[in-house]
Amino acid sequence: MIVWLTVKERQRLENVKGEVATRKSNLASAIKGIKAGYAASATSLKAEIARVKERRDVVHQSIAVARRSRCKEAAELLGLRRFPTSKEDAFAIASIVLVDLNLIRSKVYLMPALTIDSTPTYVMLGISHITHLLTLFTDYLSLKLPYEIIPPSRGISYPCIRKSSTTKPLALTVPPDPSHPSSPHKAWQGKKFKDLPQLDFLLEAMSLLAWDIAWVLWTQQLWPPIPEKEQSLEACRLARNLYMLVTSPKIGRMSHASTIEFLPTEEAMGRMSKFDLTVKEVQDVVSMGLQEDKVSGGDVDGGGWDMVEGGEEVIRGDGWLKLPPITHSQG
Repeated sequence: MIVWLTVKERQRLENVKGEVATRKSNLASAIKGIKAGYAASATSLKAEIARVKERRDVVHQSIAVARRSRCKEAAELLGLRRFPTSKEDAFAIASIVLVDLNLIRSKVYLMPALTIDSTPTYVMLGISHITHLLTLFTDYLSLKLPYEIIPPSRGISYPCIRKSSTTKPLALTVPPDPSHPSSPHKAWQGKKFKDLPQLDFLLEAMSLLAWDIAWVLWTQQLWPPIPEKEQSLEACRLARNLYMLVTSPKIGRMSHASTIEFLPTEEAMGRMSKFDLTVKEVQDVVSMGLQEDKVSGGDVDGGGWDMVEGGEEVIRGDGWLKLPPITHSQG
């Protein structure tokens, strides 16, 4: 069927077609403008995000440097030092060389110009320095220790460590000596470390402290220090581990106080190595050392003499030794 259109109808149809074409053109132009505006906005936004991220990274890096600097200042003020020897390095805090926990022995050696003191009170003096330094480090690094350290406070002159929020804190000190109730500095003189009362509680507290230090190294991606060695044995090297921590350029970035490299997030994302060390493993190593001491009657080979820088002498593998105070030359 053929429909014949009048001239007027035909003109109206042409007008409609023209309007449709105009609208299509306008729509295409609008879409093109929107896309161009979106692309420009996206580019600008990406550039702004990159600038904010760069500023954030700079601030985060500055915070890490500040944390690292404060840790180094604390270590210097408390006298954390390393003494290279021909065998293994010795480490001192406040002029007291701390022997690894697994090498604490009972016998006291008296030699010319050198006193190696393994009395319980002197051993715990070194532990208190370690505890103080660790508390400062974790504060500056914004880390919350799994086993909380409770610093000395009014009425309590020694640090404690808490195994959990529901347990009683364990004292990082020797129990009172009934023979010298009013003279703490004379406590347990002439006694052997392995013969202390409530020794198991003290060994557990020391093992918790060693585990905490190892955990802090792990948070800064410094654990284990020597991969091929047994981790429980490496954890016993308290002073060495703290020295390794404070001298590393890696510390300060991972923490509990920043959205960047937030420790729980990094661990959940699988960016952290697995931390397999247990407190029991550390305590077993320390206890084994004391058991060996009991079997041998306290006569443990000290491991020989080494000369260290500055003419100071270190006897390896047994007890504590007193070093001469650090002196500063006048320039």
